[in-house]
Amino acid sequence: MAQLSLLVLLYVLLVGPLMAAVRAGKVLLLPSPEDNSHIYILRRVHDELLERGHKPYMVVPPGDVSKLSAVDKGDNISHIKYNTTLAGLEEIVAMFSGIDEFKVIELAFEHWNAHCEDLLSDTKIMAKLQADKPDVIVGIPFFACTSLLAVKLGVPYISLIPTGVMGNSHMHPLWRGSGRDFHVSPRLASVPDLRFVARHPMTFMQRMQNAWAFAASHLHDYQKIRPMMLAIQRKHDIDLTSAAARRLESLTLVNADMALEQPRPLPPALKLVGPIMARPAAALPPDLQDFVGGAGDAGVLLISLGTLAQFGKEEMQMIALALNRLPASTIWKLSQREVAAAGGLEALNLSEKVMVTNWVPQNDVLGHPRTRAFLSHCGANGLSEAAYHGVPVVGMPFFGDQPQNAQKAISKGMAALLPRKGLSTEGVYDVIMRVLTEESFQAAAQKVSKRIRSRKRTPLQEAADWVEHVLDSDGEPYLQLPDDDMSFLKKLV
Repeated sequence: MAQLSLLVLLYVLLVGPLMAAVRAGKVLLLPSPEDNSHIYILRRVHDELLERGHKPYMVVPPGDVSKLSAVDKGDNISHIKYNTTLAGLEEIVAMFSGIDEFKVIELAFEHWNAHCEDLLSDTKIMAKLQADKPDVIVGIPFFACTSLLAVKLGVPYISLIPTGVMGNSHMHPLWRGSGRDFHVSPRLASVPDLRFVARHPMTFMQRMQNAWAFAASHLHDYQKIRPMMLAIQRKHDIDLTSAAARRLESLTLVNADMALEQPRPLPPALKLVGPIMARPAAALPPDLQDFVGGAGDAGVLLISLGTLAQFGKEEMQMIALALNRLPASTIWKLSQREVAAAGGLEALNLSEKVMVTNWVPQNDVLGHPRTRAFLSHCGANGLSEAAYHGVPVVGMPFFGDQPQNAQKAISKGMAALLPRKGLSTEGVYDVIMRVLTEESFQAAAQKVSKRIRSRKRTPLQEAADWVEHVLDSDGEPYLQLPDDDMSFLKKLV
């Protein structure tokens, strides 16, 4: 008993001061409205901060409240709900097919900016936040309220980029006051812009095309996105260009690992913490385990798109015909909307080697030793989970950052591209068989996995560590580069 008491005393004396060094803080988490992948990332950060004794909570629209259940605990996340009557993002995404990529970005920003307007105009919520201010805001920077709400409340904020390092133009807008300037200098000779698909080293012609894509993206951002942001700032008396507002930008965290990125110089205030959603696989539900276990040595192909991308009817028909010819079994996640669009599962005429489900524990299936490949739209979370578990990818990107994500995986040798344009049954079969049978894909995926897993702290732990660092340093922006506040002319002389 005396020895036990002595151990407890030593623990209190030695560990206690270290734990007290980081004060418990109120952390407001702000995901992009109705974007499930962004919500899930911040939900994991919430759980980690809660376990460390902090007081995290989310601010969300009514449609996102149901997504705030912590799956592994069965608890609802503490949250504040603001009023809005906007249509769901899924309805807007349904219009994306066949329209220009610039228009896709414009529609998404219009939707999120309208949500921000509703939040800032909700007098009851704003009064509540002003009366009990958070110590720091951690939010997705594509949602304007990450920066606008922080400046309105006068509290420091951390931007969490959910998609990796996004080319050039999106990392450093030319106009001040965007609320999403991460001060990453462009590298046009080696880093493709977001909407230009290429790999390093680029040819002279590709570098010229990259420069044009860079200029076109900046022009679109200035002409279409800038007026939206300035209108909200004027209405709510917020100036993101002021020195005081800049001082509130504490840090930028990136949900990515350099194992999948193109190496480039990064500012000290930008931290690649690694793939937050990826983690060691848990046991599969009984029905999935039975199916995977019965696949034999041929293994399993997982097909899973994100929460916004959807297969078309003809695409599903061609994929179904190809799957019936594969030696591997397939777990195919299809939403109810996709099944209805296909005319029902019977219309797809799938073999017994294909299991269709409307939900799948993606990380856990990818972590199963019998999973051989992953057909994905190459969203940031799915791709990073595949990379973490060393699973080769069949990349079928739809929009946004997905084409560039696919190219990142291809450049590392762990993926093959399956273009939607000109899709055919034979094309689907050939690409999947390449990834299943060519050993180079598996070897490259394992190499990337080894690099990601070599971190001494998990990505989630590292993200929470940086949040605690900002709390402990009172949000002081000491990592900002001095020239970030200088005009273009001053930087030249």
